[in-house]
Amino acid sequence: MDISAITNQMIILFLLLLVGYAANKLNWMDVSFNKTFSGFIINVTTPALILHSVMEGEKVLSLWEILLLLAASLISYALVILLSMAAPKLLKMGPQDGDTFRLMIIFSNTAFMGFPVVAALMGTEALFYAAIFNMPFNFLMYTYGVRLLSGGKIKGFDRKTLLSPCTGCPPADNRPQMPS
Repeated sequence: MDISAITNQMIILFLLLLVGYAANKLNWMDVSFNKTFSGFIINVTTPALILHSVMEGEKVLSLWEILLLLAASLISYALVILLSMAAPKLLKMGPQDGDTFRLMIIFSNTAFMGFPVVAALMGTEALFYAAIFNMPFNFLMYTYGVRLLSGGKIKGFDRKTLLSPCTGCPPADNRPQMPS
């Protein structure tokens, strides 16, 4: 594993973070811009990056390999969900803080931060593998994750949550609301 590739990618991501922070502090970006830009990143550039990895790759995965990768991902999430149940108890957290902490343990930023690192370390062809492995993340985050953050108040399932990021989910009554 090439540690310099990881370091370079993390420096690039950190510099982009600083640019965004500075632009926000200088009021070059407002809430509307942030929402539009985030939508562009999630709905255009990330899928384009994944498509590029598929088109550039030499190996085509069989349906069996894709299903095996999805199964490995689901097993990984199941284990992490089970392990996350112990953390709040060990740290003696209340139910609200415990659920938030569990969400942070289960759902790390594997796509936005992880995809560039995967591409730097293993090449763009590996992004397709990472994208398949990350597919259960979206389903679980916008179903189980929303339920965790709502304190169990949101129990139903809306198919629309699978088609777009869950930006309109109502927050729990006792949590601060994001400015609109």
